[in-house]
Amino acid sequence: AATENVTGPTEGSDPVLKNAVIDIEEHNDHLGYGTYGSLYRGAEKQIHNGADDNASGTAGVLELAQKISANKKDLKRSVLFICFAAEEAGLLGSAFFTKSELYSNYNIVAMLNMDMIGRLADNKLIIYGTGTSPVFFNLIDSINKSFNFTITKTPDGFGPSDHSSFYVKDVPVLHFFTGTHTDYHSPTDDVEKINSEGEVKVLNMIYDVAMAIDEMKIKPEFLKVTSTGNENKSMGSVKVYVGTIPDY
Repeated sequence: AATENVTGPTEGSDPVLKNAVIDIEEHNDHLGYGTYGSLYRGAEKQIHNGADDNASGTAGVLELAQKISANKKDLKRSVLFICFAAEEAGLLGSAFFTKSELYSNYNIVAMLNMDMIGRLADNKLIIYGTGTSPVFFNLIDSINKSFNFTITKTPDGFGPSDHSSFYVKDVPVLHFFTGTHTDYHSPTDDVEKINSEGEVKVLNMIYDVAMAIDEMKIKPEFLKVTSTGNENKSMGSVKVYVGTIPDY
């Protein structure tokens, strides 16, 4: 079946910096009846609603798009909001976009990804890609003084979500994630289990990160990270994940 990515650009006000784009994105697909990728082993076919994976990220992009657009007059750089399709099938939507003419029309200088940000527990937040630019470590620590998250920083720009498609294009990436749980890729990932107040806190931090990047006179420098991860295999520029669930 055919599917589509959804993009929403917001133009910045600075005549120079508006040509350097911050990408804020997530994936809006899930597993349906669990034809592939499901960890459910019951006999009865059930819909996988994907409240955390990744309706939480979809809600996050919509909320950030609303807030950033409402403050558009203060925005220097342009911001591109994207909801990717077919992430669960192998990052297909984001890979398609980064190989497209549309991508080449944007000068994307940083990418912020949200995948499973709805189950904050014990105030623990995981951020991938913290080593993909030399400015990210100190930037995150500085902003976190207002939030006091217990943050696990993962320097690598590769991981099981759409930020990987941008990292292979030499774009600095940050992927925000509140962790796996027993409902992962199962029909039990439902809205009743979402920590709404926790997600608001995560989104406020992502907003502050985006605005800090917006204020930078020079775009974040890209760094290639030497990966030590054993949870994935590389096939050219595409990462193929083998179904393991890391214990964070």
